[in-house]
Amino acid sequence: MIKFNFFPCVMIFLISMHSLTVMASSTATSIGVKMTITHANCVVNNGKGVSGTYNLPVINDSGTVVDRIGYTDIPLIIDCTRGGGPRALGVSFNASSYGFQDVYNGLLNTSIADIALRTHWKRNGERVIDFSGVTDLLAIKDAEIHPGVYDSSLKVYPVASKPGGMSLTPGRYQADLTVNISYY
Repeated sequence: MIKFNFFPCVMIFLISMHSLTVMASSTATSIGVKMTITHANCVVNNGKGVSGTYNLPVINDSGTVVDRIGYTDIPLIIDCTRGGGPRALGVSFNASSYGFQDVYNGLLNTSIADIALRTHWKRNGERVIDFSGVTDLLAIKDAEIHPGVYDSSLKVYPVASKPGGMSLTPGRYQADLTVNISYY
């Protein structure tokens, strides 16, 4: 989305109406600017990106997973082999609709208040994801699976957030998670 700020345009217009002699007699100032232009040299999931819908495991009213597999894999392979490896590679997350239950312990709220999703990195010992900031993938041991290729895939587990013995609210649950990847 392009944001258009109206105020600077008005100022430029007003300054351009000023007499050139007045402008010439004022003190000259300058600013030095350096810019680095980088190419998008990383591709996520073979160019498919991260967007998608993933089926979450079914859990019963007591909070027990009844599917054969108790988690959902969300692939997030970042290939930075085009043009050399990145000097910085970070991943951060935002909860779109329902928010986070616990940013430090990887808990994401769902559409059903009784159910949360616990997120882990698929690699590196399945560490819980800390949603509070940016994770530096270059600093994580085992994230680079091939030279310039990083696996930051997620495992998502449903967890009951009601005390034991209490029934969960029945129904379909969903959650939204925005993945932000920054590299240069």
